[in-house]
Amino acid sequence: MGDSMHAQLRPFQPGMVSGAIYNGDSSLNFKESQLSINAYTGLTAGYQVMGQDGFVGAASPGIQLSTHIKDKLWAEASYAYQYERLPNYLTRYADSLGVMPGVGYAVRDGANYASHYYTGKVAWNIDKVFSVEVGRDKHFWGDGYRTLIVSHNAAPYPYAKINTQIWKVRYINLWTQMRDIHLVRDPQKAPKKFVAMHGLSYNVTKWLNLSAYEMVIYQAVDTLNNRGIEINYVNPIIFYRPVEFQQGSADNVILAFSMGIRANKKLKFYGQLLLDEFLLGQIKASTGWWGNKFGYQLGFKVFDMFKGFNLQSEFNAVRPFTYTHGSVTQAYGHLNQGVAHPLGTNFMEWVLNIHYGNKKWTLDNTFIWANYGRDPDDRNMGGNIFRSYASPFQDQGNTWAQGLKSALVWNELKFTYLIFEKLNLRAQASFIYRNESNQRANYTDGIIQIGFVSNLMPVYRDF
Repeated sequence: MGDSMHAQLRPFQPGMVSGAIYNGDSSLNFKESQLSINAYTGLTAGYQVMGQDGFVGAASPGIQLSTHIKDKLWAEASYAYQYERLPNYLTRYADSLGVMPGVGYAVRDGANYASHYYTGKVAWNIDKVFSVEVGRDKHFWGDGYRTLIVSHNAAPYPYAKINTQIWKVRYINLWTQMRDIHLVRDPQKAPKKFVAMHGLSYNVTKWLNLSAYEMVIYQAVDTLNNRGIEINYVNPIIFYRPVEFQQGSADNVILAFSMGIRANKKLKFYGQLLLDEFLLGQIKASTGWWGNKFGYQLGFKVFDMFKGFNLQSEFNAVRPFTYTHGSVTQAYGHLNQGVAHPLGTNFMEWVLNIHYGNKKWTLDNTFIWANYGRDPDDRNMGGNIFRSYASPFQDQGNTWAQGLKSALVWNELKFTYLIFEKLNLRAQASFIYRNESNQRANYTDGIIQIGFVSNLMPVYRDF
């Protein structure tokens, strides 16, 4: 199958946001099962040499349990405590949104921040066709460095999943529960919402993969009743949009399509098209109607251009108001973060990633350029997914990255060296340069860091 939907059952990869070191590994072996207990901790230290100078670093103790019975049933659970001194741009982020990117709620302790990361899941391979999974984690559907569909950007959330694979076709059903904390940051009082999504991936040939996706976001409690889980969206083989019309509801339905083309063993092209809402007549007329909400991705990967050298380049763009809804609770976000892209909405972005190395050492450079628009003052310019689209600033004349336009330049140069292969334990050194500028402010961050890392948790901080 193609890799447009990263949804297959796979072993857990322990690690921390800032890196991890295994402290021990204890396993109990049985004839048909195995229990593994891994204790680990992350340790990094660095200094901010541009912007407001100062120490940055993290300490992250954690534990992970996993077990399996033959190839049929497996389970895992992990917990990590993250205690950090953040660079300036992440301090602003945590203070304004109340969360650590991709982790969860952030609690400030003087100049430091504490957060908790925990996941767990149980999966059952019923047969060669069906598998089911329930737990608390995050998901990624796409071929790119980023994705416009569902990514690792937000914190983990409860979910249930069915994976069906027949011939050249893979069909994924995913039901999740998320929370809206843009107004109520108390986790016990924050409104709940549910997201039902499914994706169909078809390997047309050995070199061509086509996929289609549909997502519907609805709130647990609306002005009419306490809906809870909408039973009509639980049906795994329906289209959400007709059901929404039939119920007369105003849920947030989003469609997406993707394509992967493997030109040869070393070159792959990929792309995504996301449709939140649009009118073809308005697009043809080029009026800049606010309701033309869509985004796209175009990219390519080069594998082993020469031995040990890989390259990836992609462009992402999302129109203003995309992922938003009339009811803010039904925006496509979780715990103050977009479920898809770190920049949320109303942006254009180019990513270039270069990797060179072998089994012992790697050298990576990631460059990101972006233009994005945010809402200035009280004007709703479509730059915040957690804002209702009920009163846009203007009906026509809306453009990409409008509003308070910011320019972002990000570059990270990172070197790693393998110390202990069995645990994938690596020493790491990196330098991050970040500049964000608009008409009101200009922020520059330069960060040098060193530490020890194992497999990293899926958390984005490159924005």
